[in-house]
Amino acid sequence: MMNQKQIMIEWEKAELPRNDKTYGDISAIYSDLSSNADNELEANKMFILAIRKAAMNGASTGLSVQNNVSRWLNAGATNAEAVGKYEDDLQRRRQKGRFGQPIKQESKVLAPTSDEI
Repeated sequence: MMNQKQIMIEWEKAELPRNDKTYGDISAIYSDLSSNADNELEANKMFILAIRKAAMNGASTGLSVQNNVSRWLNAGATNAEAVGKYEDDLQRRRQKGRFGQPIKQESKVLAPTSDEI
């Protein structure tokens, strides 16, 4: 069952617009989540995470929330922990090194020791 009160609180905090279609949009997003998430509690957690991520990115419409949910479900995330791992992995892949070059990550085995230098 959707925790409508908490979701609406988060929606308001994110300053997403409310109009006559908002409830329908929220219901559609939750329907997607509840049919793919592990359980109802995880669906609520993922919905709140999607709203918060949209707010962090400066979203001004509910479509941003839907896009976050779709991206996570397409990646196979079925709970909030999987969403966190997905977002962490995404951040690591997006990190840029100096002058926009990707960061070279050497394994500890191949890194030279002080004796080899």
